[in-house]
Amino acid sequence: AGISSYVTPESSTQFWFVDEQADWVVHQYQGAFLYGGNNTRFDIIDNTKTALLVSGDPQRTNLTTPDYYWIDGAKHVSPNTGITAKISSVYGIDPRTISLSINGSEIPWEDLVISPCYTKPYGDFVADELAECWVVDTYNDRILELGGDTMKEVTRIAGLGFYRPEGVAVDPTTKTIWVADTGNNEVVKLKMLSSLSGSWTGVQANMTGSTTLTDSMANWTPGALVGYLVNPNTAQPSAQWYEITSNTSTSLTVNSLVTAAPGDGYVINYYEAQEECRIVGFDRPTSLAVDWVRGNCWVTDTGNDRVVRLAKNIDKYGAVYDLAVSVGYHTVVGGADGVESPLSAPRSVAVNSYPFPLGEEGACWVADTGHGDVVKLSAGGTAILKRIHGFDQPSCVAVDYYPGAIWVADSGNDRVVKLLSDVPDGYDVNVRNYPEMDIKVNLDPDSYPTGVAVNHATGEAWAALSGTGQVVKIASDGTVEATIDGFVSPVKVGVASSRDLKGHVGQCWVADSGADVIYKIDPDIPDGYNLFTGTGGYIQRTATGSVLMPSYVLVNSGGVQAGYSVQYQPEQQFGYGQVVDVDIEATDLFSSRRGGLGNHGAASFEFTTVKRDTSAPFLANQMPPKNSHNASVYGPVEFDVLDTGTGVDGETVQMYVNGALIFSGVDGEVSGVSIVPKYDEDENASGYAIAYEPSPVFGYYEKVTVKVVAADYAFPEPNRSVLEYSFYTEVDADPPMVYEGSERPTVGQEDVDPNIDSVSVIVFDTKSGVDPDSIQVTIDGKPVAWDSLTLDPWMHPDGYAGYRIIAPIGQVLTYDQDLTVCVRAADLGGDEFTGPNWMDT
Repeated sequence: AGISSYVTPESSTQFWFVDEQADWVVHQYQGAFLYGGNNTRFDIIDNTKTALLVSGDPQRTNLTTPDYYWIDGAKHVSPNTGITAKISSVYGIDPRTISLSINGSEIPWEDLVISPCYTKPYGDFVADELAECWVVDTYNDRILELGGDTMKEVTRIAGLGFYRPEGVAVDPTTKTIWVADTGNNEVVKLKMLSSLSGSWTGVQANMTGSTTLTDSMANWTPGALVGYLVNPNTAQPSAQWYEITSNTSTSLTVNSLVTAAPGDGYVINYYEAQEECRIVGFDRPTSLAVDWVRGNCWVTDTGNDRVVRLAKNIDKYGAVYDLAVSVGYHTVVGGADGVESPLSAPRSVAVNSYPFPLGEEGACWVADTGHGDVVKLSAGGTAILKRIHGFDQPSCVAVDYYPGAIWVADSGNDRVVKLLSDVPDGYDVNVRNYPEMDIKVNLDPDSYPTGVAVNHATGEAWAALSGTGQVVKIASDGTVEATIDGFVSPVKVGVASSRDLKGHVGQCWVADSGADVIYKIDPDIPDGYNLFTGTGGYIQRTATGSVLMPSYVLVNSGGVQAGYSVQYQPEQQFGYGQVVDVDIEATDLFSSRRGGLGNHGAASFEFTTVKRDTSAPFLANQMPPKNSHNASVYGPVEFDVLDTGTGVDGETVQMYVNGALIFSGVDGEVSGVSIVPKYDEDENASGYAIAYEPSPVFGYYEKVTVKVVAADYAFPEPNRSVLEYSFYTEVDADPPMVYEGSERPTVGQEDVDPNIDSVSVIVFDTKSGVDPDSIQVTIDGKPVAWDSLTLDPWMHPDGYAGYRIIAPIGQVLTYDQDLTVCVRAADLGGDEFTGPNWMDT
């Protein structure tokens, strides 16, 4: 009933909705846009066959309940319409909880068509202060956050650092960062606060030791955070780091940790880490994945040949959790003592947080690198559910939330493989070759792909080919759409499935370990692009050396909301003029975090079916009026084509003038034609206001016949009209005239050479023009034969048409002779009663 799929929340004044009904009436009613619990009214100001332009001020909120999309109060809906609503949540929707009721009667669940969708791939659940991308800067022993044009380091309590980290995972719903601190054989969980900043005047970039600054925040915890200097002129952070040593309500004392960059006028910004928990007992943890819905973190414990699932609340155990002795907050698959492990040197892990398809939620996929397999683990992290064979050194896995497909970087086989979610246990990608089970993307020899990431909003994948120094973009069907050259050793990629902080979507981030650079690639980059020779602004990059052998990139895709499109088609159509009330309810998948109580949403909307429409479109407000006289030859011709029922179908509107087609359909652009949607309150009718300026202009006293063809949206058959009326243009009552000073010889001229053989004069008309056949010339009472006259067309400086008349004298002149020249001409005007207007001079 007029469901609009997408809206741009950033637009504060006007924006377009997808309009599946295409029969909205401009200004006749208002729509309601319900978003995150806010009910904001919008005025419908324009409409086309495919879109609806509304004006209003949408409010953006954090989503705590399922998010519904509809237009409430739609009118003129076809009685045989189906009903569609789209519902989503950042936590995903449990489709088994969806219910739909019509006029108080619940529709059986099995009669609903429920299909997965992403309703808002640029959502705002994730706070803007979170980074666009997290980078594992391995050999600088740090984790970086990149956002916009800034780069900052993730800090730890009391200034602790990392050692050779290789993995990072982020839960944006709780702003929790998990780090695989590989060199220290531990995983660190950090609960991050917002990025806070305070401006302190007089800060010296070269100050050392203990310094007291004015503190606008006034609640810092000594020793709990580290700040860094930012140059306000360039917005770039310096290498100067500070530790908070004391704090009062008005001042902040910091201690310099490293040598400062030169210069003055800096400010100090802080990023605070709280609730830090160290999980120890790993042997080279390398890869992490967070289940957003359940909050658990999966870790490939490579050296121990196992995968460990860490509970979301593992920090409740204390500041340190030892896998060897602590219990209750982790589960393990593989790594059994004295028994050959079912996993061997696993290198990558990915988790599907959403129920696409049903039953897949929380399932974990692992690159079992040593065995050359890809395995699926149970959501509880206790068992292997599937083992897929045929890989050689699989180094990276990625899960497409919908439809649950798994992308694998099959390094040793120089290919990328896409496994579909229902691939059976024991499947071998080399033995079996079923397109419905897997898609193989064979790459160049020695390409050695080591990283793969998927755009959840489009299904496309990107892969890093570390062997050939390339990055490829792969369509969901396995087609390589673009190859980008010029990298040194790209090891991992990340893809933005949601809009970044600048409103972009679909960029690929690349960790080039060999070049010590992080790249950001535009999704529309052309095939064959080279980093060194390509132009067009498709590439952004960090400065060379700003990172040192980066090993991983993680892109913030927190805005992707998983949900369902709910459709219902009644067996019997609704009645004409019926008001239909629709109620929809659903629960999201937040229940595992709230003791079985998910966020439940319930809402209603209504629409009204069209009344039985038997009236066809009609014309109103014709100017010039029907059968009127004295209309301007320059126009315009104006009229409204309206309909009191379902409205005028703009695609059917045609206009003819004197039998010539002027335009067909209101969507095109025709010179001299203006078409504006209109609602006539007096007529209670909607349609279009049309104006036409003729080119060339009409003739004087011309009968102009206007014909308009139009149909409405009536169901089941439209009402069609052929409407015609006529009017007359103005009468030309002014005779032609002589262009003053054009006479040759001039009037009254004396001493004219008696040997001249002709006279001339210019005659013109300000309206209808001079009739050349009417021109008569006499010289001394003797008519000059018409066919001996020379008539040269002439144009007045003001645009009036006429003729230069040259008449032969036809006699021998004598000295001291007077001659009288008479010129008579008629115009092309007048009417059937008065005839043309004559000039005698």
